[in-house]
Amino acid sequence: ADGSVDTENPTYKIVSNRNLIAINQDALGIQCRRIKSNGAEDILVKPLEGGEFAVCLFNKANSLARMECSVKDIVTMPFVGVDYADEYEAVELWNGDILTVRDKIETSVPPHGVKIYRVKVK
Repeated sequence: ADGSVDTENPTYKIVSNRNLIAINQDALGIQCRRIKSNGAEDILVKPLEGGEFAVCLFNKANSLARMECSVKDIVTMPFVGVDYADEYEAVELWNGDILTVRDKIETSVPPHGVKIYRVKVK
């Protein structure tokens, strides 16, 4: 209680994540769309400036979920505005992991958690 910021606090880590803030404040200004839902899992996509997009895999269940989404399917959606390509780079915005994706992003998402990727043509 000395008045200093607890940078290890989970809430602080959420509200101070510059990568997520950049997605929210992207100059293109287009809201995300839910492109898939089965009740327990949602996939949301947000077009970004510069021919990129963000994809959020949201697990609403009480247990770990193995989730996937097809980048090739996402780029065919007219609102996304990203070119079709052989490979894409997907950066996970919580931990900075960089993936090379030919089609699907596949990952485990914790209960009531999200994985968010910024995707562009490689």
